[in-house]
Amino acid sequence: MHRSFQPTRRQAVASFAAAPWLLHGAARAQVTWPSKPIRYVVTFAPGGFASNFARMLAEPLGRSLGQSVYVDNRAGAGGLIGVDNVTKSPADGYSIVMTAANTTAITPAVMGSKMPYEPLRDLTPIVYLINQPNVLVAHPSVPTGKFADFVAWAKSRPGEGFATPGIATSNHIMGEMLSSNLGIQLAHVAYKGAAPLTIDLLAGGVNLAILNIMDAAPLAADGRVKPVLVSTAQRSALLPNVPTMQELGASAFPMISWQGIFGPGGLSASIVSRLNASFNDALKTGPVQDWMRANGATPVGGTPDDFRKFVQTEQRLWGDLVRKFKITNS
Repeated sequence: MHRSFQPTRRQAVASFAAAPWLLHGAARAQVTWPSKPIRYVVTFAPGGFASNFARMLAEPLGRSLGQSVYVDNRAGAGGLIGVDNVTKSPADGYSIVMTAANTTAITPAVMGSKMPYEPLRDLTPIVYLINQPNVLVAHPSVPTGKFADFVAWAKSRPGEGFATPGIATSNHIMGEMLSSNLGIQLAHVAYKGAAPLTIDLLAGGVNLAILNIMDAAPLAADGRVKPVLVSTAQRSALLPNVPTMQELGASAFPMISWQGIFGPGGLSASIVSRLNASFNDALKTGPVQDWMRANGATPVGGTPDDFRKFVQTEQRLWGDLVRKFKITNS
C-alpha cells in the first residue's frame, strides 16, 4: 500500500530554508553594506592637521568601500561634541569618528561620572591610524645648547610658564611630567589652540611651549623657535637632532599624540573588519604616505583588537597621570 508522506512542521521548515532559490532570494533581500555614503566625523575645525589628514584618507577609503566618504567637522569641547555625536548615532557603519587620547583616556579621567559617554562601551575601536610627537620648544633667547643648560635656566626661574593649546591635553600633562621629573617649577599657561599660542611665543610673551610636531617643525626649521625634546620613543625624522624625553631621563615612557577611528558601540564585527581593512590599505597609498612623512606622523594600523588594547593601556597611563598631577578642566 502506498503511504503518503506527511512532513512534520520541523521538517517542513528545514526543507523550506534549504531550498537554494529561497536562500538566494533571502540573500538578495539583505542590504549590502555600504549602500550609501559614510560620514567621517572629525573633532576639529576645517583646515587643521586632523581635518586635512581625514580628507587625505577619505578618497582611498571611498575607493576601497565603493561609496563616497565625506568629512563632517564637529569641533568643540575638546573633541567631546563630535565623539558624543557618533556614540548617539545608529550602529550601522555610516558614522565613524577620528579622535585621540583626550576624548578616550584623558578627559574621562578628568570628568569621571560627568562624562557624556563611556569610551569602550559607547565606542567601537576600529583602527589605530598614526602617532606623532609633541615637542617642547623654546623662544630663541632661551639657552638650549646643552640640555643641562636648559635645565639650569629653568631652575633659576621658578614659575616659568609653559604654554599649551589647552587644559587637560597630552601637551599639558607632558609639561607637568617634565616639571616633576626634571626638578623644575613650570607653570601651565593654557591657550585656546595652537595659533594664539604661537603668536605669543614668537613675540616673547611666553618662553616655552609644547606643540604637536606639525606646528613645531616649521617654526624650528626657520629658527623662530628652538626644539628642546620630543615625546615619542624614537627621534623624529623631521627633527633628527632633537633628543627624546626618554633619552634625557625626563620620562620612563613615551607620551605620544595619536589618532584612531571609532564607530558607535555595538558595531557589527563584519563592518568593523571591512572598515579596518580599508583604513589599513589607505595608510599604504602613496599620497597618504607622502603626507605622513611631510608631517612627522608614523603610520600604525593593525587589528581592531590591537587598537582596543592600546586604548585600554592609554586609559591607565593618562588616568594615573591625571590623578598624580591633579589635572582638572578648570
